[in-house]
Amino acid sequence: MNGNTDIDICTVLIFYEVTIIIHVMPKPIISVVVSSYNRKPFLKKAIQTIRKNGITVPFEIIVIDGGSTDGSIRYLTTQKDVITIIQHNRGYWKGKRIEKRKLGLLYEYCIQGNHGKYVVMISDDCLIVPNSIMNSFNLFENELNSGKKIGGIAFYWRNLPYEKMYYIRQTLGHKLSINHGMYLRTALEDVGYFEENKYPFYYCDGDLSLKLWEAGYSIIDCKRAFVEHFHFAAMRLRQENSQRKEVYKKIFMDTWKTSFIT
Repeated sequence: MNGNTDIDICTVLIFYEVTIIIHVMPKPIISVVVSSYNRKPFLKKAIQTIRKNGITVPFEIIVIDGGSTDGSIRYLTTQKDVITIIQHNRGYWKGKRIEKRKLGLLYEYCIQGNHGKYVVMISDDCLIVPNSIMNSFNLFENELNSGKKIGGIAFYWRNLPYEKMYYIRQTLGHKLSINHGMYLRTALEDVGYFEENKYPFYYCDGDLSLKLWEAGYSIIDCKRAFVEHFHFAAMRLRQENSQRKEVYKKIFMDTWKTSFIT
């Protein structure tokens, strides 16, 4: 106490114990990747079929958008459970046309940045039948645990409205090919992902399937996994992508005919 003052001034330091709770989201086991461009109504339904598919393990939804102008991007920014990769610069800049990025390259960006052990790939004009993803996941886990070298699982699919039966496709050498399905991420890394410089759109999935087979991986089918594909969604876009389909087919055949045609 200072005897020259009437009042003692005491400085009291009070330390509050603060408990900070950090909610750590579990690491996704399945990454569901949806490619999209200017098909907002279909995109919304596709995302809903993922959410309601009955997935019981941690998963994430990633949309690859090619630069939509129909409101898709605005919609995606409001979906907090969706991660979106956008080619935002598609269109015209300073009088020059900026072409769309190749689908395989956008997929590669996505796969390298996602977290899942497994990657499901579909397009925005596809609806996944309930429980298909978990049925494929369980099959994948069982096959890997039994020691088999599986790189991918093909989902059965059909074009609506004119096809009644579901099917999967074979490619060269009678090897199963994945149009829509689930991949083991480490297998995609092992084969170097897509050949985007060869195939901007068509045949990139068939080429990837043969790369997996060539590397010693098998592709199997899941008889309890189904996709409804709406073939007539945005036909103008489909026609644009089909303009050079025969060119890409020739590249595909020249690349693989000596390896898988006997």
